Amino acid sequence: MPLTTTALWPTLTGGRKAKASEVEAKFDWLEGAQLPMSGGNLTTGVYDIGSATYKWKSGHFNNIVIGGITMTSSEAGGKPIRGWASIFVAGNTITAADSFNVSSIIRNGVGDYTVAWNVDFATSQYSVVATPMLNTTTSAMIYTQTASDVRLWIQNTSYLQSDSNLNVIAVGDQT
Repeated sequence: MPLTTTALWPTLTGGRKAKASEVEAKFDWLEGAQLPMSGGNLTTGVYDIGSATYKWKSGHFNNIVIGGITMTSSEAGGKPIRGWASIFVAGNTITAADSFNVSSIIRNGVGDYTVAWNVDFATSQYSVVATPMLNTTTSAMIYTQTASDVRLWIQNTSYLQSDSNLNVIAVGDQT
């Protein structure tokens, strides 16, 4: 029986023999819509599924609704992020604070970086977004792009190349 309304769970007390129906009620199958409840009353915005420390291994859904917007499983599987990096520049030294699917980051010169992928994209036609971090006086542009890497130029407001920390994200099909 689905628990979609107020449920009355029997109280099992130590030292008292429980009826079979009381024990069965504690171990009944969960069917239908599972709604958050507190003290036998429906509630909203109170409970989480998992936590930052304790996570579920996998979730299998046909649809996900976030803030009233529905995303179907086909939309979610469309074009996931296939590569990204947070790049920090200090003089001639480049450090990736964190990255995914990045085999190397090369500083070709001032404001000129090449990000190479561990797994190549299927073609050179994939989406790349690069943004300087906390630097409103520079912008990033794609200079060249192949299936195996992307070369980025960072320019200041005078259109001169300038070193800057940046984030890079790539989305598309891979081989």
